[in-house]
Amino acid sequence: MQIPKSKQNSYSENGFLIVKNLLKKSSIKKIQKTILNRSKFYIKNSENYKSFYDKEFHLNLIKLKKKEPKKFGSFYESIQKSLQLYSIILEKKLTNYVSGLAKLSHENISFNGENIRMDLPKNKLHSLDWHQDRSYYFQNRDANKGLVCWIPLINLKKEIGPLRVCISSHKDGFIKNYKKYRKNKKHSFQRSVELKKKIQNRF
Repeated sequence: MQIPKSKQNSYSENGFLIVKNLLKKSSIKKIQKTILNRSKFYIKNSENYKSFYDKEFHLNLIKLKKKEPKKFGSFYESIQKSLQLYSIILEKKLTNYVSGLAKLSHENISFNGENIRMDLPKNKLHSLDWHQDRSYYFQNRDANKGLVCWIPLINLKKEIGPLRVCISSHKDGFIKNYKKYRKNKKHSFQRSVELKKKIQNRF
């Protein structure tokens, strides 16, 4: 896929790119449906929930996590290996865009670390401090060709925790201590990637 020059330049300059409507909404809905259907084995009466956005469904997920963490863990792990998750990763439009952005042929692209995050409100247990997703993945020996595809399954607002990125920090190479790095930077380089109304994908 030929990526517009303006997009390539933005990606090269900022280190990230927001791509709107790359995936079909139906693909996102399949993942949502998988989570909803899989919950029937872990949450009583979950068959009554007709929508992924049902507030009671999410309240019961929170309850399951707090009162039966092992059971929630089993549910969570079962979702990670869902065929629907892999089907969205391998969608042609997504792989073509990654190929064009990374300037690699499909034969030279690997993926790893795929997962569906399910975080509780205001819970920082699984929150990471500033870090780089890079060469601790063995497929990416020099860290120069790695990229992260972040695909929200719901519309995000700042108060529920969008992704934060450090603009242009990729230009400084591998950073061992992000806290010290941020302290020494004189300019502000944070940006919250808020996703409203439309589904967007971040690279």
